[in-house]
Amino acid sequence: MQINISKQARFLVYVLTAQAVAGITLVLDIPFARQVSGFLFLTFIPGLILLRILKLERSNITETILFSAGLSIAFLMFIGFLINELGSSNFISEPLSTEPLAIIINIIIVLMCILAYLTNKEDFNIMDSKSLRIFPLVLPYLALPLLGVIGVMLVSAFKNNLLLLLIIIIISILFLLSPFSPKFSSYYPFVIASIASTLLLTTFLTSNYIHGYDIHLEYYISNVTKNISYWNRSLGLDVYYRSSLTLYTYNSMLSITVLPTVFSNILNMEQTWVFKIIYPLIFSFVPLGLYQLFQRQWGKKVAFLSVLFFMSNVVFFDFRGNFKQGIAELFYVLLFLVLLKKDMNHLTKWIILTCFGFALVVSHYTINYMFLFLIFSTWLCGKIFVKNKDKKINSLIVVFFFTLTFLWYSYIVIGPFDRLLLVFKQTFQNLLEEFFYPQSRGEAVLTAVGIVSSPSFLHNIGRILYDITVGFILIGFITLLAQRKKEGLDSEYFLLTSLTMGFQLMSVIIPNLSIFYYMGRMYRITLFFLSPLFILGGRTFFENMFKILPLKKARTHTLKRRESYSLILILTVLMAFFLFQTGFVYEITGDPVPPSISLSKYRMGDYTRLDLGLIDENDFFGATWLSKYVNVENTKIYSDTKARRQVLTSSMINRNDSITSLSNTTVFTSRSYIYLSQYNTMTGILIYDTRPTINIRYNVSEIYIFNSTMVLNNKIYSNGACEIHYYAP
Repeated sequence: MQINISKQARFLVYVLTAQAVAGITLVLDIPFARQVSGFLFLTFIPGLILLRILKLERSNITETILFSAGLSIAFLMFIGFLINELGSSNFISEPLSTEPLAIIINIIIVLMCILAYLTNKEDFNIMDSKSLRIFPLVLPYLALPLLGVIGVMLVSAFKNNLLLLLIIIIISILFLLSPFSPKFSSYYPFVIASIASTLLLTTFLTSNYIHGYDIHLEYYISNVTKNISYWNRSLGLDVYYRSSLTLYTYNSMLSITVLPTVFSNILNMEQTWVFKIIYPLIFSFVPLGLYQLFQRQWGKKVAFLSVLFFMSNVVFFDFRGNFKQGIAELFYVLLFLVLLKKDMNHLTKWIILTCFGFALVVSHYTINYMFLFLIFSTWLCGKIFVKNKDKKINSLIVVFFFTLTFLWYSYIVIGPFDRLLLVFKQTFQNLLEEFFYPQSRGEAVLTAVGIVSSPSFLHNIGRILYDITVGFILIGFITLLAQRKKEGLDSEYFLLTSLTMGFQLMSVIIPNLSIFYYMGRMYRITLFFLSPLFILGGRTFFENMFKILPLKKARTHTLKRRESYSLILILTVLMAFFLFQTGFVYEITGDPVPPSISLSKYRMGDYTRLDLGLIDENDFFGATWLSKYVNVENTKIYSDTKARRQVLTSSMINRNDSITSLSNTTVFTSRSYIYLSQYNTMTGILIYDTRPTINIRYNVSEIYIFNSTMVLNNKIYSNGACEIHYYAP
């Protein structure tokens, strides 16, 4: 009897030990230890306890890790929201500060541990003997992200990217060798996690400052929440009613308000490093989730190759879009992983779906809408085309997720719903007029089809490789339609893949859709189901090529040998594609227009860095000075549009209320500050419209105050690059 009690209590001992370590490092504020122990505790322990309560901790080790991380992050957002509501009722002052968060989270975890102890009498052992044997062998893969971080530091300090180039070569070798060893399949999850975290960290840590596009506004909103230790859901509501949807809509997402505040305060990390370190590590679970999803349908080898293709795309690792999207992507893939899972208790499945569904709704409205579109369309098509009555995506699930979305977007926040209406209005208002206007598809689509010219010969080759991968996906989809029964795919998975392909084609055909959703974001999400089609299409293409070759030897090859040759050729295409997408080829050849920030930042021109969303150090210092020494809330600030949307926003200046974009028609009628970035002062050019298809630029000399002696008298700040001028009429 004593042995059974000891085994039953083992889980409780492990969790309380982890909680004690995290608590001690928090109270004593031990550098590094607080961040590491706190991150591991917050990211895995709450979810693992929930799995223990639901008796799911003994499932596949990869799924256990994925579900633990997903449930933990959903837990942090939900508990953070509830604690915040206590603050709104004046029950807790500054509810999202460190003390209330730490106390309430730890109390809830202790209560959950007691519940797990009472409900689950089984021994706790999530790693079997096989997992324990291979664990020491995977440690070298875990060193790859660390080498990537060191490589980024070498580029920043000494402009030496040899280590980063070596890492890309190592990853390429893994691409080539991994699929050929049957024993290596046990290592696939570790290889995927290692490659994903390496690619993401080397991109995010390239700069000491936030870099990207939407990221700057997300950073601003997250810092507003942290600074007051409270999520003010009304932030931006005033400008929302003046037809400015963005600020209020972004503020409605807990993924960039509550979640980073919880991590920042518990780990004692600035928001900058939460976004640059913690978030990329969370994003690296997405490829792991895709591997689990793919292997159920396609087998381990195809799943592994499909995930390698997904990670090879620049839209995965050069993640300059937004943070809330990455968090939502994790729940997006986890939801489909649960929805399509057969061997799960009905009640348990609903509990997990509720957790992940809530997390998706509060993480990113666009991806949530795409999820709703897919499950509704799958259910509808299943009713028409699928005879099997025992469907996993049924009307109850569809109604549940639509209701969950409606409740949050209608009663808690209203911005995302109005944002959806705006999409429909802008997309279909001028549909017939712009249908035959190529520019309405956006630069990304035009570049992919060759309408927009590439900047160099090597970029032309890179585009051809990209077009080949798209061609393989199309061939794979046609093959899938013709051989669905042969491939043995689940009927609902097949519908999801087909609908995703249809959605991707719509974004190319329908004007403005790809511009509004951003083609890179759209393509990234559709690859969640389309990546295996690249492998299927490549296999179909090369195997048929061997059949029609005039060589007698090629015709007499056995089927197994043709499959091996096809695999080698697919890997060759994949490795070449990866080397181009990472910028490796452009860097070693000295291409004049390098696309990789991590490899080539040191030799990029000012505008190239600016166009890629990088913040110059001089611009950051100037913007910080302006934010610190000027009453920005009651003063008019002028800048070009790039600075307004990027460095000034992430320097905590409200771009909606305080900043106006400069043009040659700007009239200064009150006391004003004019911010000129390094790009403005060095080139004499102001960027007014950032859309590449419009590309409006003005000369600084066209602004009338810079065409007089006032410019000499009114310069109040300069660091040799960035300048700030004061104007008083």
